[in-house]
Amino acid sequence: MVVRIVPVLCLGWLLGIGLGSIFSPVNFYILIFLSIAAVFLTATNNLTIGFLVLALVLGLIRADLIQRKDIKIYNEYGTYSNVINYFEGEIDGLEDRELYSYVWIKNISLYKTGKKLPGRIQVKMPLTDELKIGDKISLLGKAQLPEKNKKIKGNFNPEKYYARLGIYSLIVNPRIINIEKGREPLISSLRNMLRTRIQHLLPEPAAGLTAATLLGFMHDLPYEIRESFSNSGLAHLVAISGQHIAMLSVMIFLLSTALGLNRNFAVLVTTILSVVFILLVDFPPSGIRSVIMAAIVFWAYFSGRRTQGVRALLISCFLMTLINPRILLTDVGFQLSALAMWGMIVIYPIVYKFVGTRDFLKLKATFVMTFSVMLITSPIIIYSFERLSLVGLISNIIAAPIYPFVMVFGFLAILLGSIFFIGPLMILIANYIANFFLAIVNVSSTLPGANISMSMNSKVLVFVYFLMFFFSLIFSKETRSIFLQKKT
Repeated sequence: MVVRIVPVLCLGWLLGIGLGSIFSPVNFYILIFLSIAAVFLTATNNLTIGFLVLALVLGLIRADLIQRKDIKIYNEYGTYSNVINYFEGEIDGLEDRELYSYVWIKNISLYKTGKKLPGRIQVKMPLTDELKIGDKISLLGKAQLPEKNKKIKGNFNPEKYYARLGIYSLIVNPRIINIEKGREPLISSLRNMLRTRIQHLLPEPAAGLTAATLLGFMHDLPYEIRESFSNSGLAHLVAISGQHIAMLSVMIFLLSTALGLNRNFAVLVTTILSVVFILLVDFPPSGIRSVIMAAIVFWAYFSGRRTQGVRALLISCFLMTLINPRILLTDVGFQLSALAMWGMIVIYPIVYKFVGTRDFLKLKATFVMTFSVMLITSPIIIYSFERLSLVGLISNIIAAPIYPFVMVFGFLAILLGSIFFIGPLMILIANYIANFFLAIVNVSSTLPGANISMSMNSKVLVFVYFLMFFFSLIFSKETRSIFLQKKT
């Protein structure tokens, strides 16, 4: 057998990042032992295991270094916690959520002393329209280290969650001392302009759903509606994810070819506009992963190579954890997006073979796809949130086919809303479809089994996913082929 080096290295790296994030600080002697084992296995022609262990060691080291760095920064902020201080910095993030504005500040220093602090600070204050991204701000407040909200169930680690965003301290209701107006970035300005246009054209709650769908403003949806999405098993639809990128890519590609562009140029236009979309929705990790996967597929298309979904998924996850290892174990959105993609690529074909040949109402493919994604994502949902929606299988079959129309007509309402006759028609259709979709969400969330309390510890979680990967190797031809190939 000849080793497929890239998938093996990617898998080993991801395993190392995961284990290193859990067991940091990693014992130095374990690293030495694994390194010697990797060299020995490679030298004795056990290339697959040798490369796997080598990548595992590198992942362990990378995760360990980043964990130690975070601990050091938290300890530094700990010296200022629960003490009122003057802080200065530049606003690089701003979002309104219900009655509060959340502000993220970078390039932080202590007022007058000039001492620089690493990372970012998150500030929570009453709603305000005085601040914009790019402004410089001075404030007086009490910095606090992240603490777990007792209302949040599940295995939520606040310090690791905020560290993945570069946030190491929180300030609630500070006193604003001074605001120096700066230049708002073009993308931020465009994003807010589009949001305002949506709110002007569409009534609530259709406006909130459209803003969440197209621009990533999740908190424009009222809390009750967000809870209904979770209880109905449909939260993955409204959260910016790979599914959004896929829908958008198909829409742009079909529109480009309909306008007469050749396929190669249409692929290029689709890639560029998908990247612009990621900029507009504020770089969600799941969306970035999807764009990387799409870029790999398009590169293979242009170079005349055959690409495989599992390989593209592994490479995209490797590249993202190379930049920010924290997202692997702390970003549930990234985890669910990557697992859902694994379910569609690997689990779906396996399950499809074992389902009978009858295709009632032509729903077999949709049913199997939904079941495969739920099967692969349910353990992480149970572990993270200690709950599971048992109605998700049915609600997804009903709601998922409607959701692309929410995106399409929401986009058309923004684009054509000011045009005589056509604009009002697009707004009317967008509003009707959005409300119809939300009605399905609301009804689904009230069905028996919509919110079942369940729990799972980390050992069981690891064992479950190990079994799933093991069975994937046995039953999935593609999974086997990307790790080993026969000699020619």
